[in-house]
Amino acid sequence: MIFTQNPVRWGLLIILSGVLDIYLSAYALQKKDVCGARAFSFFMLTIALYSIGYALEINGGTIEQIMDILKFEVFWASFTAPAFLLFIIQFIKQRDGQKSLWILLFLVPLFIGAFALTNDRHSYIYKSYELAEGVYFPVIHYEAGPVYVLQLLYLIGISLLGEVLLIIHMVRKGGTVRKQAALICLAGILPTASAMINPVRSAGASIDTQPFVLLLSGLILLVALLRYQMLDFVRVAREVAVDNIYNYLLILDRNLTVKDLNKAGRESELLKHLTVGSELTTEDFFFSYLDNPVSGKVHQLEVQGRYYQFTISRVLNRKSMTDGYVILISENTESVALMKELELQAIYDGLIGIFNRRHFMNLANREIAIARRNGSSIAVIIFDLDHFKKINDIYGHCTGDRVLVEISENMKNLLRVSEIFGRYGGEEFCIICPNTDGTQALIIAERLRRSIESLSFDETGQAISATASFGVYASAVLTEVRMEWFLEKADAALYEAKRKGRNRSVLVNQTEI
Repeated sequence: MIFTQNPVRWGLLIILSGVLDIYLSAYALQKKDVCGARAFSFFMLTIALYSIGYALEINGGTIEQIMDILKFEVFWASFTAPAFLLFIIQFIKQRDGQKSLWILLFLVPLFIGAFALTNDRHSYIYKSYELAEGVYFPVIHYEAGPVYVLQLLYLIGISLLGEVLLIIHMVRKGGTVRKQAALICLAGILPTASAMINPVRSAGASIDTQPFVLLLSGLILLVALLRYQMLDFVRVAREVAVDNIYNYLLILDRNLTVKDLNKAGRESELLKHLTVGSELTTEDFFFSYLDNPVSGKVHQLEVQGRYYQFTISRVLNRKSMTDGYVILISENTESVALMKELELQAIYDGLIGIFNRRHFMNLANREIAIARRNGSSIAVIIFDLDHFKKINDIYGHCTGDRVLVEISENMKNLLRVSEIFGRYGGEEFCIICPNTDGTQALIIAERLRRSIESLSFDETGQAISATASFGVYASAVLTEVRMEWFLEKADAALYEAKRKGRNRSVLVNQTEI
C-alpha cells in the first residue's frame, strides 16, 4: 500500500527536535571531563535517533519501509530511560558510576533491541500490525507483544526511579542545584507521563505524541544547560568541594530559612537538628550573630564542651540589600585543647604542676612593679633541698621525682593565695611574698623549712627524709629593679644558709635600694 499524503511539515518539526537533541549531545560531549556529561550526551543521542526515526517513519511510503524504520526507533528508545537514570545518578553523586552499573542498566535494552531488529522472525515485539490512513500521514497500528510490554514497563520504571532520586536531591539541596534538578526532573516526567497515558498506538491514533514531548523536554534541558550551567565544571567543582570539605556550610535566606547545608554540616552534632526548609530560631547558636554581621570576622563558640569558630558573610542583591547569609563553621575542639595544653606547658612545670621558671619570673616582675608603684615591701624566698643528689643516687630518679612532687604539694598548702610559688630549677624553688617585710618572710621560710623537715617518704618500706636551706631577702622597692636583682640577694642568703650547715633560714634585709 502506498500513501501520497505529504507529512513534510510534521517531519520537519520532529527533525528539529532531533537536531536540538544532537546539539545537546555534542555540547555535553565537549564537557566530557565533567561527571555525568558522557551519560547525558548518550541520553540525548538516543532521543535524537528515536526522533529522527519517527520523522522518517511518517514519511515512509510502504509498510515494509515503515516497519524497518520502526525497528530502528524501538532499538534506540530502549536506551533512553537507562541513559537518563545513569546521568541522574552521576549528577546527584557527582562521580562516575562503575562499569558494572553501565552493564546492568543496558543489558535489558540490548535484549529488547535485539528482538526489535529481528521482529520479522517472531512476534515478541509486535504480534500483528497494519498500515492505516491517518489524518496527517500513514499510521502503523499494532498489537504489542510480550517483549514490547517488557520494554514499556522497564522504561517507565527506570524513568520513575530517576525522577524519585531527583526529587529527593531537590529536597536536600538549594539554590542553583535545586533549580537544575527541578528542570531535569520536569524534562524526564513529561515523556514518562506521555508513555503512561498512551503506551501503545491505538487504532484511532493519528500521531505519536512522544517525539513532540521529547522536543519540549529538550528545550527544558537546554535551559538547564545554558541558564543554570548544569554541566559547568566550576559549578560542579564547587558542589563537590562544598560537600567534601571538613567545614560545615550553612546557607540561610533573608528570613533565616535554611536553603542549603553541606554533608559535613548535616552529620555534625552542632547542626544535625537543621534541615533544608527549616527556620533558625532564637535558641540556635548563630541567631544573635546575624544582626548586622561583619563579613570575615571570626567568631568563637563553645557548645557542650566542644569548640567552634565561624564566619558569617552576607549575600547581597543588586540593590545591596541582604538576600541571605553564608555561615562557614569549623570545629576546633582539638586545637583549643592543644592550645590550652601548650598554655599550661608554657606556665606550669611539667613534673610538679607549679609555675615554671619563665612564668614565675614574669609574675615576679609584675609584683615588683606593683610594689614600686604602691611603695610597699616585697620578699623573695629561695630554697634548695639539701643533698638531694643522694636521694636520686640511692633510690633512683623516679623516687626523687616523687619527693619533689610531695614537697611541692605540701608547700602549696602552707602558702597564702597572694604568694607566688615556682620551680627555679632542679630541686630549687622560689616564692614571691607581696606586702611582706623581712621579719614576716623569715617566719614564712621557717614554717616551710620545719614542714619539709617533718615529712617522711616511704619507699619500699624504708623511710626517706629531706631537709632544705632557705635564703630570704625583703625590701621596699623605690627604684627600677627587676627580679634578677632580688634573686641575686636571696641566692646569697641561701649560700650563707648552706655555709652555716644547711637546714636553716637566713635573712638579708634592706629597707632601701
